[in-house]
Amino acid sequence: QYIKEASLRQILKPIPQSPKHHAEGDVFVHTRMVRSRLPLAIDFVQKEKLKPDSIFSNLDVNLNPSQIRILKLAAWFHDIGKASANKIDKDTGKITSHGHETPKHYLPMMDQLSGSLKEFFNALTPDEKDILFFVIDNHMSLQKGSGFPRKLYEIIFDQDGKIKNDNKAKLLVVFII
Repeated sequence: QYIKEASLRQILKPIPQSPKHHAEGDVFVHTRMVRSRLPLAIDFVQKEKLKPDSIFSNLDVNLNPSQIRILKLAAWFHDIGKASANKIDKDTGKITSHGHETPKHYLPMMDQLSGSLKEFFNALTPDEKDILFFVIDNHMSLQKGSGFPRKLYEIIFDQDGKIKNDNKAKLLVVFII
């Protein structure tokens, strides 16, 4: 499904990112890159599932239309909160966006959307929105070298250390890959 992203472009294009972490440039360019790589993330999980003792072995990786919609919107919206959270240190020029993944920052920005992207979001059921917000809220939770925080670990993994075939767990893991 083709989505016109003009209102998202207006919100994100002027927002710079740290060149250290995002050499691609502004938040809109990054967002489009994330959205374009979703099929690669899905393909990766589908291939990893087939490996012996894979942490993905419990997952049904044949995503239904609802799951695809949620992943697409997570890609479009995961960094929308940077529009209100971005700070540039006047002395060093360092760019930060602490807390951009919290509803306090992303919900007001999502309210500014219009057009087909807003319609696509408004068509979600309350359960789909709950999952979308879970993915956005937690897309920064996997820290390099330290894994998931305990509160998420228990939501994502079963007692055998495999990813649960639960919509929240599955879609977060696919998204952050």
